[in-house]
Amino acid sequence: MNNFFRQSFYTYKGLFLWLNWPGYISSIILYPIANVMMFTLIGRFGGEVGGAAFALGIVVFSMSFSIINGLTQSYSYELAFGTLPFLYSSNASRLKNFLARGVLHYPNALIAFALGLTTSYFIAGLGFAYVNWGPFILAVLLIGFSLVSLGQFLGLISIIMRDWISVQSIALAVLVAFCGAIIPTYVFPNVVVTITHAMPITNGLIAVRGAFNGAEFSAVGANIMHEFIVGLVYCAVSFIVFRIIEVYVKRSGKLDREIH
Repeated sequence: MNNFFRQSFYTYKGLFLWLNWPGYISSIILYPIANVMMFTLIGRFGGEVGGAAFALGIVVFSMSFSIINGLTQSYSYELAFGTLPFLYSSNASRLKNFLARGVLHYPNALIAFALGLTTSYFIAGLGFAYVNWGPFILAVLLIGFSLVSLGQFLGLISIIMRDWISVQSIALAVLVAFCGAIIPTYVFPNVVVTITHAMPITNGLIAVRGAFNGAEFSAVGANIMHEFIVGLVYCAVSFIVFRIIEVYVKRSGKLDREIH
Protein backbone atom coordinates (compact mmCIF):
# COMPACT_ATOMS: atom_id res chain seq x y z
CA MET A 1 0.00 0.00 0.00
CA ASN A 2 2.89 2.33 0.80
CA ASN A 3 4.30 1.69 -2.68
CA PHE A 4 0.91 2.51 -4.23
CA PHE A 5 0.72 5.91 -2.55
CA ARG A 6 4.33 6.58 -3.40
CA GLN A 7 3.55 5.99 -7.07
CA SER A 8 0.50 8.22 -6.78
CA PHE A 9 2.58 11.02 -5.31
CA TYR A 10 5.48 10.87 -7.76
CA THR A 11 3.40 10.50 -10.93
CA TYR A 12 1.35 13.49 -9.81
CA LYS A 13 4.29 15.62 -8.73
CA GLY A 14 6.51 14.78 -11.70
CA LEU A 15 4.00 14.84 -14.55
CA PHE A 16 1.35 17.38 -13.57
CA LEU A 17 2.98 20.61 -14.70
CA TRP A 18 0.27 22.81 -13.20
CA LEU A 19 1.62 21.85 -9.78
CA ASN A 20 2.94 25.32 -9.06
CA TRP A 21 1.17 28.21 -7.38
CA PRO A 22 0.33 30.23 -10.52
CA GLY A 23 -0.80 27.17 -12.47
CA TYR A 24 -2.70 25.51 -9.63
CA ILE A 25 -4.49 28.65 -8.45
CA SER A 26 -5.53 29.67 -11.96
CA SER A 27 -6.61 26.22 -13.18
CA ILE A 28 -7.99 24.48 -10.10
CA ILE A 29 -9.22 27.39 -7.98
CA LEU A 30 -10.05 30.36 -10.22
CA TYR A 31 -11.30 28.41 -13.26
CA PRO A 32 -14.39 26.80 -11.62
CA ILE A 33 -15.30 30.14 -10.05
CA ALA A 34 -15.01 31.99 -13.37
CA ASN A 35 -16.81 29.16 -15.19
CA VAL A 36 -19.85 29.29 -12.91
CA MET A 37 -19.96 33.09 -13.03
CA MET A 38 -19.76 33.18 -16.82
CA PHE A 39 -22.40 30.57 -17.57
CA THR A 40 -24.75 31.85 -14.89
CA LEU A 41 -24.64 35.34 -16.36
CA ILE A 42 -25.08 33.94 -19.87
CA GLY A 43 -28.12 31.99 -18.66
CA ARG A 44 -29.65 35.09 -17.17
CA PHE A 45 -28.97 37.14 -20.30
CA GLY A 46 -30.64 34.44 -22.38
CA GLY A 47 -33.74 34.51 -20.19
CA GLU A 48 -33.07 31.30 -18.23
CA VAL A 49 -32.55 33.27 -14.99
CA GLY A 50 -29.90 30.80 -13.84
CA GLY A 51 -32.13 28.28 -12.07
CA ALA A 52 -30.77 25.71 -9.62
CA ALA A 53 -30.68 22.93 -12.21
CA PHE A 54 -28.68 25.09 -14.61
CA ALA A 55 -26.24 26.23 -11.91
CA LEU A 56 -25.73 22.67 -10.65
CA GLY A 57 -25.01 21.49 -14.18
CA ILE A 58 -22.24 24.05 -14.59
CA VAL A 59 -20.80 23.30 -11.14
CA VAL A 60 -20.67 19.56 -11.85
CA PHE A 61 -19.20 20.08 -15.31
CA SER A 62 -16.42 22.20 -13.78
CA MET A 63 -15.07 19.01 -12.20
CA SER A 64 -14.18 17.64 -15.61
CA PHE A 65 -11.68 20.36 -16.45
CA SER A 66 -9.20 19.63 -13.67
CA ILE A 67 -9.35 15.86 -14.07
CA ILE A 68 -9.29 15.57 -17.86
CA ASN A 69 -6.66 18.26 -18.34
CA GLY A 70 -4.54 16.90 -15.51
CA LEU A 71 -4.53 13.30 -16.69
CA THR A 72 -4.13 13.94 -20.41
CA GLN A 73 -1.15 16.21 -19.86
CA SER A 74 0.40 13.78 -17.36
CA TYR A 75 0.30 10.90 -19.82
CA SER A 76 1.65 13.08 -22.62
CA TYR A 77 4.50 14.41 -20.51
CA GLU A 78 5.42 10.90 -19.45
CA LEU A 79 5.94 10.13 -23.12
CA ALA A 80 7.79 13.40 -23.71
CA PHE A 81 10.05 13.01 -20.66
CA GLY A 82 10.95 9.44 -21.61
CA THR A 83 9.85 7.77 -18.37
CA LEU A 84 7.61 5.13 -19.94
CA PRO A 85 10.54 2.83 -20.92
CA PHE A 86 11.46 2.56 -17.23
CA LEU A 87 7.97 1.28 -16.44
CA TYR A 88 7.95 -1.16 -19.35
CA SER A 89 11.34 -2.59 -18.38
CA SER A 90 10.42 -3.01 -14.69
CA ASN A 91 8.51 -5.72 -12.86
CA ALA A 92 6.16 -3.17 -11.26
CA SER A 93 2.49 -4.07 -11.00
CA ARG A 94 0.83 -2.54 -14.03
CA LEU A 95 -2.56 -2.40 -12.33
CA LYS A 96 -1.20 -0.55 -9.31
CA ASN A 97 0.73 1.85 -11.52
CA PHE A 98 -2.35 2.48 -13.65
CA LEU A 99 -4.69 3.10 -10.72
CA ALA A 100 -2.17 5.30 -8.92
CA ARG A 101 -2.13 7.81 -11.77
CA GLY A 102 -5.56 9.23 -11.02
CA VAL A 103 -5.51 9.24 -7.21
CA LEU A 104 -4.31 12.80 -6.57
CA HIS A 105 -6.20 14.30 -9.50
CA TYR A 106 -9.46 13.19 -7.89
CA PRO A 107 -9.33 15.71 -4.98
CA ASN A 108 -8.82 18.53 -7.48
CA ALA A 109 -12.23 17.80 -8.94
CA LEU A 110 -13.83 17.89 -5.48
CA ILE A 111 -12.15 21.23 -4.77
CA ALA A 112 -13.47 22.57 -8.09
CA PHE A 113 -16.96 21.35 -7.20
CA ALA A 114 -16.88 22.94 -3.74
CA LEU A 115 -15.67 26.26 -5.12
CA GLY A 116 -18.22 26.20 -7.92
CA LEU A 117 -21.03 25.41 -5.47
CA THR A 118 -19.97 28.25 -3.21
CA THR A 119 -19.83 30.65 -6.15
CA SER A 120 -23.29 29.61 -7.34
CA TYR A 121 -24.60 30.33 -3.84
CA PHE A 122 -23.46 33.96 -4.10
CA ILE A 123 -24.02 34.52 -7.82
CA ALA A 124 -27.14 32.47 -8.56
CA GLY A 125 -28.67 32.50 -5.08
CA LEU A 126 -28.51 28.71 -4.83
CA GLY A 127 -30.21 27.55 -1.63
CA PHE A 128 -29.57 24.34 0.30
CA ALA A 129 -32.70 24.05 2.41
CA TYR A 130 -34.02 20.86 0.77
CA VAL A 131 -30.80 19.04 -0.06
CA ASN A 132 -30.66 15.34 0.80
CA TRP A 133 -26.96 15.32 1.54
CA GLY A 134 -26.38 11.55 1.53
CA PRO A 135 -27.22 10.79 -2.11
CA PHE A 136 -26.05 14.27 -3.13
CA ILE A 137 -22.50 13.69 -1.86
CA LEU A 138 -22.41 10.09 -3.09
CA ALA A 139 -23.41 11.18 -6.60
CA VAL A 140 -20.71 13.86 -6.64
CA LEU A 141 -18.05 11.38 -5.49
CA LEU A 142 -19.03 8.88 -8.18
CA ILE A 143 -19.03 11.56 -10.88
CA GLY A 144 -15.45 12.27 -9.86
CA PHE A 145 -14.64 8.57 -10.14
CA SER A 146 -16.16 8.25 -13.61
CA LEU A 147 -14.33 11.38 -14.76
CA VAL A 148 -11.02 9.98 -13.52
CA SER A 149 -11.73 6.79 -15.46
CA LEU A 150 -12.49 8.81 -18.59
CA GLY A 151 -9.39 10.93 -17.98
CA GLN A 152 -7.24 7.80 -17.87
CA PHE A 153 -8.66 6.70 -21.22
CA LEU A 154 -8.15 10.13 -22.78
CA GLY A 155 -4.62 10.23 -21.39
CA LEU A 156 -3.82 7.05 -23.29
CA ILE A 157 -5.40 8.50 -26.42
CA SER A 158 -3.17 11.56 -25.99
CA ILE A 159 -0.14 9.25 -26.05
CA ILE A 160 -1.34 7.72 -29.31
CA MET A 161 -2.25 11.10 -30.83
CA ARG A 162 0.86 12.88 -29.45
CA ASP A 163 -1.38 15.85 -28.62
CA TRP A 164 -3.08 16.17 -25.24
CA ILE A 165 -4.45 19.67 -25.85
CA SER A 166 -6.60 18.63 -28.82
CA VAL A 167 -7.77 15.47 -27.04
CA GLN A 168 -8.91 17.30 -23.92
CA SER A 169 -10.48 20.15 -25.90
CA ILE A 170 -12.62 17.79 -27.98
CA ALA A 171 -13.55 15.71 -24.94
CA LEU A 172 -14.65 18.72 -22.89
CA ALA A 173 -16.65 20.11 -25.82
CA VAL A 174 -18.50 16.81 -26.24
CA LEU A 175 -19.16 16.52 -22.51
CA VAL A 176 -20.56 20.01 -22.09
CA ALA A 177 -22.74 19.61 -25.18
CA PHE A 178 -24.27 16.23 -24.33
CA CYS A 179 -24.03 15.53 -20.58
CA GLY A 180 -27.10 17.63 -19.74
CA ALA A 181 -25.23 20.34 -17.86
CA ILE A 182 -26.48 23.09 -20.19
CA ILE A 183 -28.64 21.45 -22.85
CA PRO A 184 -31.32 19.05 -21.50
CA THR A 185 -30.70 15.56 -22.86
CA TYR A 186 -34.38 15.07 -23.74
CA VAL A 187 -34.04 17.46 -26.71
CA PHE A 188 -31.76 14.99 -28.50
CA PRO A 189 -32.89 12.03 -30.64
CA ASN A 190 -33.27 8.74 -28.76
CA VAL A 191 -30.07 7.32 -30.22
CA VAL A 192 -28.10 10.30 -28.96
CA VAL A 193 -29.77 10.11 -25.54
CA THR A 194 -28.63 6.49 -25.24
CA ILE A 195 -25.07 7.57 -26.00
CA THR A 196 -25.20 10.40 -23.46
CA HIS A 197 -26.05 7.90 -20.72
CA ALA A 198 -22.85 6.02 -21.55
CA MET A 199 -20.87 9.18 -20.74
CA PRO A 200 -19.65 10.36 -17.33
CA ILE A 201 -21.66 13.10 -15.57
CA THR A 202 -25.00 12.45 -17.31
CA ASN A 203 -26.45 9.95 -14.84
CA GLY A 204 -24.75 11.41 -11.80
CA LEU A 205 -26.00 14.89 -12.64
CA ILE A 206 -29.59 13.62 -12.65
CA ALA A 207 -28.99 12.24 -9.16
CA VAL A 208 -27.31 15.46 -7.98
CA ARG A 209 -30.22 17.58 -9.18
CA GLY A 210 -32.76 15.20 -7.66
CA ALA A 211 -31.00 15.01 -4.28
CA PHE A 212 -30.60 18.79 -4.27
CA ASN A 213 -34.39 19.04 -4.36
CA GLY A 214 -34.77 16.52 -1.52
CA ALA A 215 -35.15 13.24 -3.44
CA GLU A 216 -34.57 10.09 -1.42
CA PHE A 217 -31.92 7.55 -2.34
CA SER A 218 -34.64 5.23 -3.66
CA ALA A 219 -35.52 7.85 -6.28
CA VAL A 220 -31.98 8.55 -7.51
CA GLY A 221 -30.21 5.31 -6.58
CA ALA A 222 -30.50 3.87 -10.10
CA ASN A 223 -28.81 6.96 -11.57
CA ILE A 224 -26.04 6.78 -8.95
CA MET A 225 -25.45 3.10 -9.71
CA HIS A 226 -25.46 3.85 -13.44
CA GLU A 227 -22.77 6.49 -12.93
CA PHE A 228 -20.69 3.99 -10.96
CA ILE A 229 -21.02 1.37 -13.70
CA VAL A 230 -19.99 3.91 -16.35
CA GLY A 231 -16.89 4.67 -14.29
CA LEU A 232 -16.04 0.98 -13.92
CA VAL A 233 -16.41 0.37 -17.65
CA TYR A 234 -14.14 3.29 -18.57
CA CYS A 235 -11.64 2.15 -15.96
CA ALA A 236 -11.57 -1.40 -17.33
CA VAL A 237 -11.31 -0.26 -20.95
CA SER A 238 -8.56 2.20 -20.04
CA PHE A 239 -6.49 -0.50 -18.35
CA ILE A 240 -6.88 -2.79 -21.36
CA VAL A 241 -5.66 0.01 -23.65
CA PHE A 242 -2.83 0.70 -21.19
CA ARG A 243 -1.66 -2.90 -21.56
CA ILE A 244 -2.16 -2.97 -25.33
CA ILE A 245 0.10 0.06 -25.73
CA GLU A 246 2.80 -1.67 -23.70
CA VAL A 247 2.56 -4.86 -25.76
CA TYR A 248 2.72 -2.86 -28.99
CA VAL A 249 5.74 -0.88 -27.82
CA LYS A 250 7.62 -3.99 -26.75
CA ARG A 251 6.91 -5.79 -30.02
CA SER A 252 7.58 -2.87 -32.34
CA GLY A 253 10.32 -1.13 -30.38
CA LYS A 254 8.64 2.20 -31.15
CA LEU A 255 8.38 4.73 -28.36
CA ASP A 256 9.10 8.32 -29.36
CA ARG A 257 10.37 10.59 -26.64
CA GLU A 258 9.10 13.68 -28.41
CA ILE A 259 5.47 14.75 -28.79
CA HIS A 260 5.07 15.92 -32.36
